[in-house]
Amino acid sequence: MQAEYLQLRLPDLFAVCPFKGSTNPHYAEVRRESSDWVVKHSAVTGKQLQHILMGNVELLASYMYPLADRDRFRTCCDFINLLYAIDEISDVQSSEDARKTGFVCLNAMKDDKWDDGSALAKMSKEFRGRFLQLGSELCLRRLLKEFEDYTDAVVKEAAYRECNQIPDMETYVPLRRRGSAVFACFALIEYAMGEDLPDEVFEDPHFMSMYNAACDMVCWSNDIYSYKMESDRGIHCVNVVSVLMKEKNLSIQEASDHIGVYYKKLIDDFLQDKCNLPSWGPHVDKIVKCYVRGMEDSAIASLEFSFASKRYLGADRDEIRKTLILPLTKVL
Repeated sequence: MQAEYLQLRLPDLFAVCPFKGSTNPHYAEVRRESSDWVVKHSAVTGKQLQHILMGNVELLASYMYPLADRDRFRTCCDFINLLYAIDEISDVQSSEDARKTGFVCLNAMKDDKWDDGSALAKMSKEFRGRFLQLGSELCLRRLLKEFEDYTDAVVKEAAYRECNQIPDMETYVPLRRRGSAVFACFALIEYAMGEDLPDEVFEDPHFMSMYNAACDMVCWSNDIYSYKMESDRGIHCVNVVSVLMKEKNLSIQEASDHIGVYYKKLIDDFLQDKCNLPSWGPHVDKIVKCYVRGMEDSAIASLEFSFASKRYLGADRDEIRKTLILPLTKVL
C-alpha cells in the first residue's frame, strides 16, 4: 500500500478565544493521587490505561477547575478520570456492551447499595462518596441527570461506530453535547465553587444560550484536535470534521476552516449573551458570575490541554501549536 502524506492547517482558535487559562495550585500533588486511584482499580489496563496515563487527564481538570480547593479538586480529577475510563472502554464496544458499561457507573452513582462487583462500579461508588462529603444533593441531582444523558449518548455513538455511519449535523449537535460529558463537567462547576445555582437561572434563554455555546466550543475544538487520533483508531464517525465533510461535501481543509469561522461565532454569541444576562439579586448574581467563569475555564481548557498533553497531538504538539500545521497520513 502507498501512503500519501497530507498536511492540515488548523484554525487558530487561540487567536479568537479571549479567555485566559490557568491551572489549579494543587495539581501536582493531586495528579499522583488520582492517577494511582485509576491504576489501583484496574478498570482499564494495557493500552487503554496507557492512553489515560499518557494523556495526563488530571491536567484537563486543572485547567477546568483552577479555583477548586484541594479536596474538591481531587473529586473533579477522579470524575474526569472515570469519564476517560468509560471513553476508552466504550470506544471499542458494541452499542449493547457500551450501554452495560455506562449503566454500571450510573447505577453505582445513584445508589450506594448497588454493586455488581466490577471495578467500574467500585470507582463510581467511591467517587459518589467523595462527592457527597462536600457537595449538595441539588448538585448531585444535576450531575446524575447529565451523567444519565451522557451514558445514553455513549450508546448512540457506539451504534454509529458499529455501522460505520456518520450522523447529519442536526443529529450530531445534541448527540455530541451529551456524549462529550461536557454538561456533566459543568455540573461540577457548582461543586468546585461550593455553591448551588438556582433552577431559575437554567430557565433563562440567555444563560442557556451561553451554556450550549460553551459546550460547543469544547466539542468542536476537541474534535479538530483529536481528529487524527480518532481517524487512526477508526472511531471518528461522531466527529464534526467527518460530519462537515459528509454533509457539506467539504474537503478536510475546508472543514477545518469552517470550524474556525464557527468557533468565532460561538465566542461572539457567548459574549453577547453574557452582556444580556438578567439580574437575580446580588447573591445569585455572584454565583452566576462564578459559574460563567467556570464555563469560560472549560472552553480555554479544551485548547490548552490539547497542546499541553500528548493525548491528541503527540510529541510534536509544540511545533503544531506554533505552525498550526498537522501532518496527516492518508492510505491510498
